Amino acid sequence: WALLQRKGRLQEIRALQQRSARRQPELFDRWHLAQRALEACMGSDTTMSLLAGPAGKTRCGSGNSNVAERKRAASEARLALEAAVPRGERDLGVVEFEELLRSLRDGGWALIEIANYRVLRPKGPWRERWGENRYAAYILFPDGRVESKDLGEADRINRTVTTVRSLEADPNSNMVAVRRAAKELYDQTMGQLEGVLKDQSKLYVAADGDLGLIDFGSLIDRKGRWFIEEHLVVNLTSGRDLVRLKRADAERKGARGDYLVANPSFLFKDARALRNGATASAAPAGATLGSSGLRCSAAFGKGGLWPRIGITKEQIGGFRTALPGLKVYEREQARESVVKRIERPRTLWFITHGFFCESAEAASGSGGNPTPSAERRWDDPMTRGALVLAGGQVGGLGDGEDGYLQGTEIVDRNWGGTELVVLGACETALGVPRIGDGVYGMRRAFALAGVRSQVMTLWRVGQAPTFELLASFANYLHAGKGKAEALREAQRQMLKKHPHPHYWAGFFFIAWRQTASCPMC
Repeated sequence: WALLQRKGRLQEIRALQQRSARRQPELFDRWHLAQRALEACMGSDTTMSLLAGPAGKTRCGSGNSNVAERKRAASEARLALEAAVPRGERDLGVVEFEELLRSLRDGGWALIEIANYRVLRPKGPWRERWGENRYAAYILFPDGRVESKDLGEADRINRTVTTVRSLEADPNSNMVAVRRAAKELYDQTMGQLEGVLKDQSKLYVAADGDLGLIDFGSLIDRKGRWFIEEHLVVNLTSGRDLVRLKRADAERKGARGDYLVANPSFLFKDARALRNGATASAAPAGATLGSSGLRCSAAFGKGGLWPRIGITKEQIGGFRTALPGLKVYEREQARESVVKRIERPRTLWFITHGFFCESAEAASGSGGNPTPSAERRWDDPMTRGALVLAGGQVGGLGDGEDGYLQGTEIVDRNWGGTELVVLGACETALGVPRIGDGVYGMRRAFALAGVRSQVMTLWRVGQAPTFELLASFANYLHAGKGKAEALREAQRQMLKKHPHPHYWAGFFFIAWRQTASCPMC
């Protein structure tokens, strides 16, 4: 239970701080300055202290008369800021057991929380007390039963994850090798839970560590079938999201409109920016972007080319048919300021490039070594994932638009109640696996912005199969299927046409609940 309450909590606190700084700047500054002043004497952490209160142990000594005054000022500032935070955000997703069970019973789901932990031997020699990292799975059934299973050494499982990802992402990899690796990872994970799960076919999975970077539906079970063929898997950043976003049902009633942001003009330069003195630049020379292992300095700089998105008018027309009333922003209109003005959409579809910088290395100084200030710029994984919009290849459009919608900016959007975000972009489901916190990246950013479900990508998929699968997904939604079921049917359809998992397993579905009464909830 402690695991469920803890996973992803630090990200939620940081997101709350960011929103508070924007909505209540005076109260936030007052709290921040008071807390910093107190930290001169206390061992507290500003990140963790908001809504939790300062630590009570002083380092200033009992003779310092300023300690009590600083405590009082920090406490008063914290309470004033807390009072201004909406209650739905203030509880930071603390859940009750019965509340979680109700979410599972609606549809007959089981929740699998996978934890990455380090073995502690408290009675052993000092140098040997900390042992290896391991994975453990905890299963909560809709009838309230809880089962657990130690899955084994994390290093061994992580090596298999790397192999599976490498083989499944490569459309030219040998299918025998793909299936062998997928079966091995199944045996290390879901295969160990077969005796407990039995006929349980609907699964919420909140993975930890490197296991958060794979789709369990692309594993091979003991019958030699893909796991997706007999199971419906919905990924979560944390099982707590089943309750946290459900409490915001009132916001969903205000959600309105479907939006498609597609085919941005990456070389577009706003005429207003030119009049203000900016220089129009031609396409910069350099390597084509979008490959794995992308450096942040290249992704956010002017050293590469973003290939044009080839979506056609006929393909956009297919989306309009599946989503009546769809509002489309393309080419010059597919810009950062336009996206940021979208308020509480019902669904939001992006057909553009996306990326996650796998290395924290930033812009380099002389000799190719990153400068300390540049290095710190990429410390937060939320800054290292982004969608590329109009003007992204030429340094943006001015007025604060750099042509990239980053995770830190997504968190700050007013998208509470949004039922679905679809990112037909490369590697948008990736991020930094943090033990006990899930995956830091764009998937968590959208969840913290209030989005109820997401379709993202784990690797680069060609434009034609991407358009085909997403159009099929939209058609199944229009036909009345739930989101998870609609994506599974679209993937199964692609599986029949292209058996290699490269074409269908790279689409990663993340959601907070599925109900029979509200399939789009």
